[in-house]
Amino acid sequence: MSEFSREIEISASPALTFAFVSNVANMPRYVPTTRHAELSSPGHVLVEGKANGATYADEGQIFVDPEKRVMRWGSGQSAYRGELAVGECGNGGARVKITLHFGESHGGVPDNADVEKSLDQSLERLRSALATAA
Repeated sequence: MSEFSREIEISASPALTFAFVSNVANMPRYVPTTRHAELSSPGHVLVEGKANGATYADEGQIFVDPEKRVMRWGSGQSAYRGELAVGECGNGGARVKITLHFGESHGGVPDNADVEKSLDQSLERLRSALATAA
């Protein structure tokens, strides 16, 4: 299994930041490969987008813990899963950490540089979206 993790500090409050990221409909605003996301039923999310030149539509599981400000997801029967955690940082802003896990049954681990670039883009887009929302 391969694991990738990135974090960023955002000037918005942890409460506002977590409210934004835990609203599944906001995913296309900060995840570059996502074009549409919606809850399909409690604990399940439908995500559509384009990655590596191919379009995709996948239904996965999602778990949101507002008390701990943690959101976890998994992609169907593949070994792909992720976690987004929002904590506090010294300036009253939020520290956001995204961790992705890829297992062998995912069809192989994506290129490390591509995953790291996507994580960095997601966090920068999140910072930008929250700067306009605050």
